[in-house]
This record gives sequence, structure tokens and C-alpha cells, in this order.
Amino acid sequence: MNFGELLPHLVAAYERGRLVPFIGSGLSMPVCPSWKAFVEALELAVGAPAGGGEPKNDSEALIRRANLASRALRLRDPTEFAEVVKAALGPDRSDPPEQTVALARLWWPLVMTTNYDNCFVTAQRRLWFGRHAKNGERPLEIVGRSPFDCQRVLASLTSPSDSLLWAVQGYLRAPCRDRSGVAEPDLSRELVIGHQEYRTVTNREVHFRRTFAEVYRTRSLFFLGSGLSEHYLLDLFGEVLEMYGPSTRPNYALVHKGEVEPEFMLARFHTVVCEYDEHSDLPQWLDQLRERLETNASRPTRWSFAIDAPDVGHAEEPHEDLVIVRAPLRAPVDEQGECLVISAGERDGNVFFSPDVHDLLFTLGIRNGHPPSSIDGPLAKFDWSPNVVAVLARDAGNKHDLRNVFPVGEQLFEHAANANRRRLVMQLPAAGRNAPFPERLAFAQLLRAFGYWKRVIRPRHELALELRIWQPAIYRELASGRMDVLELLSSEALRFWVDIEREDGTVERRLFNEAPWGELRALLQRLELPDTGWTIAVIPAPRAHQKPLAIAEVLGKSLIDLGVVPGCTISVRRSTVPGSITTSSSDDSTS
Repeated sequence: MNFGELLPHLVAAYERGRLVPFIGSGLSMPVCPSWKAFVEALELAVGAPAGGGEPKNDSEALIRRANLASRALRLRDPTEFAEVVKAALGPDRSDPPEQTVALARLWWPLVMTTNYDNCFVTAQRRLWFGRHAKNGERPLEIVGRSPFDCQRVLASLTSPSDSLLWAVQGYLRAPCRDRSGVAEPDLSRELVIGHQEYRTVTNREVHFRRTFAEVYRTRSLFFLGSGLSEHYLLDLFGEVLEMYGPSTRPNYALVHKGEVEPEFMLARFHTVVCEYDEHSDLPQWLDQLRERLETNASRPTRWSFAIDAPDVGHAEEPHEDLVIVRAPLRAPVDEQGECLVISAGERDGNVFFSPDVHDLLFTLGIRNGHPPSSIDGPLAKFDWSPNVVAVLARDAGNKHDLRNVFPVGEQLFEHAANANRRRLVMQLPAAGRNAPFPERLAFAQLLRAFGYWKRVIRPRHELALELRIWQPAIYRELASGRMDVLELLSSEALRFWVDIEREDGTVERRLFNEAPWGELRALLQRLELPDTGWTIAVIPAPRAHQKPLAIAEVLGKSLIDLGVVPGCTISVRRSTVPGSITTSSSDDSTS
């Protein structure tokens, strides 16, 4: 295929949440050296002659040379091995390469890489993270090949999470200058270079092979700058195909002309190859993909649900209690009993709105920074626009807190019912740049509140909710099926993870489905944890700068008191471990 023919397939896979970039050394050039220059730098560091006696510089010869240089370095001084590899990545640079920036402009739930460098991490954080980012908060976490990290990768395939960069051959914080200040894991011990080390990893680390197989089986890999001609990778792909058979989803590769045989890759590895003549074509093609996704593409735009509906075949006409629309806010239609609900902040009696809704509110006569006619708890009302309500999802200290979303939602729905409103048209409350938690968690809490109100407080009430969202981190979760809306509407139970980190660094990870009013004491007893000597924290934290607590302080608290919501993690660690638990990068990235 040429790229014009390939583009619709990439767009469709991306919209379904099935496209996973698999990036290799070509995506980091020229900031990082080519694979050949990298191997020569290792040989220079070990004092070996360039070429290692090999007559050719083909890919297989380079793998053998890399294996010899890596073995010599590890035998000489294993403590310096990571520093030598880091130096071989080249001098410190300020900016990542153009093609990496082009890839980072899109939001990716999962990215795989065989690179050791931080080019993609730097580009992603500059575009999506921090005060000066233009595209909004999108945390990115780096994971490796450990059993715990592989479990996180597997969980991310079916459940919402922060974006993950899966560094399958180790990771070093070089050569780009990342000034985000986000803590990163030390994956230098997972560095693998050369065929022998590749074979050791793939044969001994069964958990890694199984995780790789599940990703390969359920996703379409998008190879960019990857060494598809390297036999160890093709052997790994071939093993998956032998175990599971052909995947129902093809893979895609953008490669330099002549690097691989397209017909062989399609026939043997179900990979559609699109060749380019010049490396400069790659960032242009990635920009075309982004432009198509931002403009005209086939995509789901609406999801609807009924909370108490008969099955097909019953006489009763089906109805829609919840409609989720991938679109900006719209004006309410008063004749249809609609009410517009907007998220707002409050300071000195005045309300403030996000720039996304300024134009709409201006047409309704509402100005940013003006006082409302009344504030009733978390709800602000306007006499000149009686069908508009502002939601202030705050606590007594006027702070953003995830625990506010559920009770504020209940109060909002009750207010609408008492005002004889038939439909709420609203944006997601308590989300945005200033919220200390990911938008998906506020979304989950609002849906839980609406489902509980419709099932328990006002059963079969006619009030409908039209939630309009324009945050990629939410509508892409819906399109990919990672967000279980039906469970959020139907059940009061909280589905969450518990991670118990031991002194040796191993982590026990367990999944729970518990009632929100359940006490921590009972949960910790089931985990056989003592009352002292451990700390506990919720990740992401329900509010900014929330520190870990000693277990003894929370024994009498409920899960909801602690801030546990569907999709979060309770992290438990020994309080004596150096560098005891702190709030995660997810919290830091949105504080």
C-alpha cells in the first residue's frame, strides 16, 4: 500500500483504541546515533576494533558485534555498563527529533519501544504535561519487563489507565533534557544489547513473553523506525503466531524502502508495509494521520444507555437515560425541559468557567467572573438564565477533591427533578487543567452517582442526562471499550487494585470489587497486613498534595473516605523502606 491507501486503516484502528506504536532507533535519529554508530561507540568504549572482525555491516553482523561489546563491558565493570550505554546515545540535547514530536502530538494509551533513549518521553511531556503544555494534561508512565510492570501492561488493555511507555529493552534518561521533574523508574538493569541477551530475555522471562503475546494478539502494532529485519524480533512474533494463530487485526509498518520484503512481512507476520523514500517523509505522514483524526474520519460519536430497560421483544418502548456525546456543549432547549449544567470555579463570590464554554455562555448572557444570583451549596444559579446551573465541585476549603463528585451529582439530579427538568445537558464536572486527578475518574464518579440516583433515590424517574465530552482521555476510553459504563451505572461496588510492595521490591497485585462503605480494617485483614509498620496511599490521589498515611490512621475509615473510586490503586508499602511512598507521577502531572 501507499500511505494514502493505508491512512484509513490507521485511522480506524486508532479510533477503536487498537493502534499501538512500536518504535525503534529510526524514530530517535539524528538526536541519537544509528544502530551501527551506537554499536561502534560500544566497541570504542571497550577498546575493541571497529567491526569486531566482522566482514559485513549487515543487521546480523551488527547484532553479533553488539553482543561481543556488551559482554566485554559487563565483564569489565557491570556497575559502569549503564553509563557507557548512556554515553553511546550521544551528547545531551534540548529537543527530540521531528518525527518523535509528530508521534507525540497524538494521545496513545500504550507505546512500545526497543529504544533506550528518552526522546519520546520528552516530546510527550512537553506537549501534554505541565503548566505550559498546549494540549492538556496527559500523564505518561514508563514500565519495563518486571512481572509487576507486565501486569500493568496487561491491565491497561482492558481498563482505563495513564498512558504507558513499555520499554522492552531497558530505559535511560538520556539524551534529551526532560525538565518535567517527574520521577522515573530505574530500568538500567533491564538493558539488553546483542543477540545472546535478547534470547535470554525472551526465553527466561515467561511473564514478558506472555504479555508481549497478548499485546500482539489484541492490538495492531504500528512499527516506526523498528528493526523488523532483526531475527530475534521476528522469532518472537513467529512464536505468538504459532501459539495463537493469525490475529484478526493486521499490523502496520512505515519503513525505509528496501529495509524489508513487504510481501514476506504480510504473508508471514500479517504486517502491512508502507515504504518511504526519505526519512523526512515519516513526520509528514504522522502529521497527516493526526490531521485526519482531528478533521474528517469515521468514528463513534454517541453512546446511549438505559438504566432500567426491558429486553428486546417486550412491549415497552426502550428509552435513553444516559447519552454521551463526543462534542462541545450546546445551548439548552427550554421548550423541551432541558437545563444546561456547566463546571465552574468560585472565588470571592464570583464564578469562573473554562475557556471552552465562554462563547456559549456569552450567548446566554453569562459573563466569566460575575457573581451568580445565588449559590446553594455546590450549585450556582442565574436569574437571567434560569435553565443554566453551574456546578462547584468543591469542599469546605474550596479545593478540588474527587470525593465531591458523587454527592454533588446526587444534589444536582435532585435539584433538576424538583425543578421539573426532563434532561440535563452538561459537561464533566471537577475536571480540567486544575483538577488534581485524571478526568476519567471524575467521569466514573458522575456515572456512578447518576446510576445510584436513578436506581435507588428516584427509581424510574424520567430525568435523562446528556453528557457532552471533548476530552480524548474519555471518549477514546469509550471507543476502545476500556471504560465499563454499564458496570458504573448498574453497581455500587468499587473495582480497584491493591499493590503491596515488599522490602525486596517485589509487588503483589490484587483486584477487588468492594462496597464503598466497607472499612479499610476488613480489607487489610483479608490481605493479612498488620496494623503498624506500613503506609497506605490512593493512586491517583483524590486531591492535590495528599501524602501517604500510616495504616493505623485509616483503619476505621471507609473506602470512599480514603478516596477510592473505580480504576484507582491502593498502594501499600513498609514505612521503613527508603524513599517511602509518595504521590505518583499521575498526581504530580495534574497538580
